[in-house]
Amino acid sequence: MLSMPTVDPKPRPAAERSGKLYEMIEKVICERISNGTLEPGARLARIDELAREMEVSPGTIRHSLQNLAAKGILIRRRRAGAFVAHQQPVALSDRRLGNEQSITLLMPDIAQPEYAHLARAVQNVAREMKLDVLIDSTDDELSRYEQAIQRQLKSGTHGIIMVPPLSGNLPLSLLHAMQTSRLPVVTIFRSVGGTGWPTVLTDYQYDIESTTRHLLNVGCRKIAFCNLIEQADTMDRKYHAFLRTLIQERHPPREELLLTLPGQHLSSTPQSRSERHQIMRTWLRGHPDVDGICCVHDELAVGILSILKELGRRVPEEIAVAGCGNYAVYYGLPADNLTTIDTRYDQIAANACNLLQRIRQGDAVEEGIQVAIKGDLIPGNSTLRAPSHSAIHRSQTPPTTRRAGRVSSSSGPV
Repeated sequence: MLSMPTVDPKPRPAAERSGKLYEMIEKVICERISNGTLEPGARLARIDELAREMEVSPGTIRHSLQNLAAKGILIRRRRAGAFVAHQQPVALSDRRLGNEQSITLLMPDIAQPEYAHLARAVQNVAREMKLDVLIDSTDDELSRYEQAIQRQLKSGTHGIIMVPPLSGNLPLSLLHAMQTSRLPVVTIFRSVGGTGWPTVLTDYQYDIESTTRHLLNVGCRKIAFCNLIEQADTMDRKYHAFLRTLIQERHPPREELLLTLPGQHLSSTPQSRSERHQIMRTWLRGHPDVDGICCVHDELAVGILSILKELGRRVPEEIAVAGCGNYAVYYGLPADNLTTIDTRYDQIAANACNLLQRIRQGDAVEEGIQVAIKGDLIPGNSTLRAPSHSAIHRSQTPPTTRRAGRVSSSSGPV
């Protein structure tokens, strides 16, 4: 039987019971594992037996076991009970069980609008879940990613929500340490191959299809696609989504109407902006008959709008422009001036936090699952030139869950 300090059986406030008793029970079980009383593979007593022994409610015991299972200390098996894990994640004496109500958000650069949106959304969701959030902007430096992750491996944190590095990959030794520790990890926007971590991402193919159809609906007939040089597979899928939409709408695509700008991701340095604008300016001068442009990011769309004004081309009468991200205000443009896609960071954050919570509680989460969030089209002054725009409304389509080519409807957060 487990032994623990005497627990006052008198009723206690809910906050005290949930905030103190289950932590005490966790520490007692960890001590028993550390001193060998509970050996690897040993089965713990049933929940009702532990509750009677420790003079607490079965719910408190269940909460403790869920937390220990989420930390990799125990393994829970349906109808079989809880067992001591054969391989403990880290030395139990190094874990700070009282830190379990915190999560860490790792991202490349919080100065970029997409990451600022994400940080705000995660903070809002975590506040509702009564979790603390540590936001670490790494400047996309691998060494800072490694330092932040190593700190979390030692802290007993609730979990990590991570936007993987844009430049380079995390070392295999670090990924192995993260998996061995059983630290809950959810990635955003991109997955980390071979880890099996769940990923929440924007459904950029759906978003591009929405903006392309919108440009067709407002009368555009010679539409160009403005993209960034990214990882080859991502760039190709975005461009193919654009081409596929034109074909589905019985509008033959023209391959020469592709404006590809340098860079794996947007950089806000004056030099990089100047280089992109010069490429845009040259391309637009060479394609005076283009009457619509679909951009993969609002910064590109805002840049094109400024160049079109410089060239004396009227927007949207002569040429319509659509972006993606709902970031226009970050680049000094009134929000209603640009047609764009709201990428729904509230849903991205909700799904990521709920996945972390499920992993911590020991729930089964399908390995490698991807949750794709569909954006909402927001028509603005950069395209609204035809009466048909009045029939276009913001989509409320729920996120979809994708895995190995399978797509199924999802009604809300995972």
